[in-house]
Amino acid sequence: MYNILESNIKFNSNGQILSVLTLVEYSKGDVRVIEATNQPRSGYMNITHRTEYVLFDLLQEVAGYGMETTDKNKIPTEWFNKYFK
Repeated sequence: MYNILESNIKFNSNGQILSVLTLVEYSKGDVRVIEATNQPRSGYMNITHRTEYVLFDLLQEVAGYGMETTDKNKIPTEWFNKYFK
């Protein structure tokens, strides 16, 4: 089980998930931002249009199979201030 510190989920106007960011601590001091979107990317998790996601399970899936991102435009500013000083 992954240690999820925070998450950020974006929805479209129909309530479908567009993207999920998770802030994951893999080990002491090893904190990374992992992303999954509804756009397919070879080798990484993508969000399907199903609606019965269980939040805990979804965040664990993203942490395990999503893609690490360092794009400052995607990562919430408060995460940088709190975890990446």
